[in-house]
Amino acid sequence: MLRATSTALHKITFTASTCAQRHAKIIFVIRDPADSLVSYYHFYKSMAWVNFTDTIDELFEAWMSGNVGYGSYWDWHHDWTALLEKLPTNNVHIVNFEQLKARPQDEILRLARFINRDISVLEAEKIEKISEFSRMQETVNTRLMPQFIRSGQVGEGGRTLGKGQMERLAAAMSHLKMQCPMLPLDQY
Repeated sequence: MLRATSTALHKITFTASTCAQRHAKIIFVIRDPADSLVSYYHFYKSMAWVNFTDTIDELFEAWMSGNVGYGSYWDWHHDWTALLEKLPTNNVHIVNFEQLKARPQDEILRLARFINRDISVLEAEKIEKISEFSRMQETVNTRLMPQFIRSGQVGEGGRTLGKGQMERLAAAMSHLKMQCPMLPLDQY
């Protein structure tokens, strides 16, 4: 039986021993930090009940210091790396969001193999079609948060943030790469 859960939890609620006992397979998605930050900004702006009034520059400063509602981007990677390093490598599949967007069928086929499902290229094409952002915007109920599935664009952070902000993000990513060597963060 295939069971799935999706989380962006900051603090790890799973333990390596629990994952190992249950033969858990973890799909870990990484994304460009600048794009993640811009997505986070629009996510918060879409939640009327939060009354979020920060500018992107104010959020950038909070993001860099880890002082944001769902916890530090940096600590999130450290926490998850600590767990992933304790698991057998065949139980962890790391998805790079940018590669997924560039070559969705390839990643769909890799994911199917990872969860021991044999699918055809035709099935991968169907999955790709129903997974497109435009399709999800039509089918997922986002009444309470209309921008929950907003764009899924790659490179939006670089178009939104200033040069100095991008340089600070790059420096922070260099530090994160050294601390989390198992994560494929080289392109950031």
